[in-house]
Formats: sequence, structure tokens, C-alpha cells
Amino acid sequence: VHFFQYAKTPRFQRFDYGQDLNVLNYGAQQPPVYNLTNVKVPVMVLWGKNDWLVVPKDVQRTIKELGNVVEDVQVQDPLFNHLDFTYAKNAKTQVYDRCLNFLNLE
Repeated sequence: VHFFQYAKTPRFQRFDYGQDLNVLNYGAQQPPVYNLTNVKVPVMVLWGKNDWLVVPKDVQRTIKELGNVVEDVQVQDPLFNHLDFTYAKNAKTQVYDRCLNFLNLE
């Protein structure tokens, strides 16, 4: 549910319980925004062109908000989608090896 809230709003915010419960939980009618500039570690963003949950404009918005993305990697397989990050036969070469290399764990 939280993911879908993020997709519907331009704010990367905590869970929206509705105005009344937000006041109880956060002391304000709207949930507080996550301050992504507080993320100080280098970030790698891996995304698929055919992802049906994460669209390119949302990827770019998140990258811009993070500010410390050192690698922005779009998986080149045009059919690669959200589930393929876990289940694709080529996930090792398209995703896992890249992540390990980024983390210097290879």
C-alpha cells in the first residue's frame, strides 16, 4: 500500500493513514516527507525499462531526490520487468553481479 501511495504523490513520505490518524501518528494532517539527502552512502539504482511497477519518471525523480547516486543502471534487456529482478534466468548477470561489483564483494 505504501508503494502505491508513493506512486500517486510527488512526495516521498511516510505512510498516509488519512488526516485524522496522521494527526495522531505524526502531529500533522500530512505524513512527514523522508529527507533523502540524509542518505550519505553511495547509491546504485538498477531498474528495468519494461518494469510495470516502477516507471522511468519515478526512477529519475528518486535519483534526483537522493542526490548521491553514483550508478544509474537501466537493464538493457527490453523485456526485463519488476519480477525479473528476482526470477529472470539472466538476473545473475543483469542484476546480482552488478550489485556485487558495486559493493566490491565479487
